[in-house]
Amino acid sequence: MEPTSQETSPSFTHQYRNKVQGCKSQMMIYTTLLVLEITCTLVLARFTLSLYRLLQRRESKNQRVELTWFSFRREVILRPLQR
Repeated sequence: MEPTSQETSPSFTHQYRNKVQGCKSQMMIYTTLLVLEITCTLVLARFTLSLYRLLQRRESKNQRVELTWFSFRREVILRPLQR
């Protein structure tokens, strides 16, 4: 007659531990990749924001264009200033 106690066999325990270890390994890899993705996203967002601000500041400056010679014909000729 076989024992009715619910003792687990050593092979079952070994398989269970292997599965748990594999799951832990995959979870560590997943967590590492998730942290890397979040970090890269934050760096990209910060770069995009700084680039946007730089372009806004550049457009807001009203840089004067000095005409050095003006023709009353249809075309306007711009020449650099000689100082």
